Amino acid sequence: CVEQMEKMAPQLLEEELRVHRDFGVQWAKAEIEWNQIKNKISHSSQLSDFQGTALVAYTGVVAKDFNRAVREFFPNQWNFQFQAFPYYLT
Repeated sequence: CVEQMEKMAPQLLEEELRVHRDFGVQWAKAEIEWNQIKNKISHSSQLSDFQGTALVAYTGVVAKDFNRAVREFFPNQWNFQFQAFPYYLT
């Protein structure tokens, strides 16, 4: 399952960023910040750039939208807007 998700996640993320513009903007900001800080953080080499960017994005305004989507997940499982993002957070 992990290997399959590793292959699918970049494409899923690209779709999430395209469809959800606010998320895309925040992801781009997080990506810049991750690239600035990753060499200053111990153990950052154990994270992929996708994982590091996801962590930085989650510590910003993305957390509010993501947490709301998770709370609303069960009634609307088929409309869950985040697929790759939670994968990269874990």
